Amino acid sequence: MLTNYSWNDREFHFDKNTMDAEHISLSADGVLREFRINMTYSISKNHEFDLSIRSYLLDEGRIPFSLLTNDKVIE
Repeated sequence: MLTNYSWNDREFHFDKNTMDAEHISLSADGVLREFRINMTYSISKNHEFDLSIRSYLLDEGRIPFSLLTNDKVIE
């Protein structure tokens, strides 16, 4: 049973190629956050250099990190 394993460790306990299923789904209760860093440098009049980095984090959505999106405020 998959509930015996933590959500981020489940796929390592089973071989997806030999499972008797057509799809694998994951459900997690939390808040998905996006962190983005953008830098743009002008090289010449018609050219610029753009560097972007994105990172995502799934957390539990508890106060104080999620003031407007935590479960207590929504419910």
